[in-house]
Amino acid sequence: MSRAVRDFGERRARLRRAACKGDLMAESFNADFYVTCATVIPVLFVSLAVQAQSYEDSLRRGERMPRLRRWLLLNGAYLYVVFGGIGELVALLALFERSDALVWRVTVLIATLLLLSAVITGPFYGYLRTVRHVVRRSGPGEGKVSGG
Repeated sequence: MSRAVRDFGERRARLRRAACKGDLMAESFNADFYVTCATVIPVLFVSLAVQAQSYEDSLRRGERMPRLRRWLLLNGAYLYVVFGGIGELVALLALFERSDALVWRVTVLIATLLLLSAVITGPFYGYLRTVRHVVRRSGPGEGKVSGG
């Protein structure tokens, strides 16, 4: 094979690779963030489902709340679920396209952090209620160590 034919074949192959967005992006696309978030978001959804009883109790207590606070609580819960779904969808889309954009990255990050905060909130408030209950049950002088 002559050198001209080989050079032509190499240039043609480079042009074909350049025309394909996926090949170019695959070389520089770092999928670790999206793979991690696409794995973590469903796990956080499962955690929320396991804690559903405590969130249901919070929403039921909302019936006695002022109207604005109840509206914020209900719509906030709805937005957590919707934004988590959007974050999962964008993470999977970025992996499928092998492409990255700042808006996609921020959307997935915010969705993951929102779901994480929702998962942490239930146990944290449960812990605070338990501590408050224990402190109320103990008298003013209980729990102190007396000196010698």
